[in-house]
Amino acid sequence: MQDCDLYDGDVIIIRRCQTGAAEETVSAEINHQPIKLQHLSIDRHGLYLLAQDDSMPAIHLRNQDIQVLNLVMGVGHYLTEH
Repeated sequence: MQDCDLYDGDVIIIRRCQTGAAEETVSAEINHQPIKLQHLSIDRHGLYLLAQDDSMPAIHLRNQDIQVLNLVMGVGHYLTEH
């Protein structure tokens, strides 16, 4: 997830929670299937998972389809070449 400034070897700091805010990075379950870290966008039209690749469309979800498990609070970087 280089667009999030996450690289191999980095340590992410997460907080267990069941809600996300607009434009957060979360881990979640969709229809009881876990997903990796993903950008979550919330607006008046609903919830969206944003693709890492800008050429891919966002995935629209209904509230009952998704359960947020963790919210990324910070990232610890190691001093290595990326």
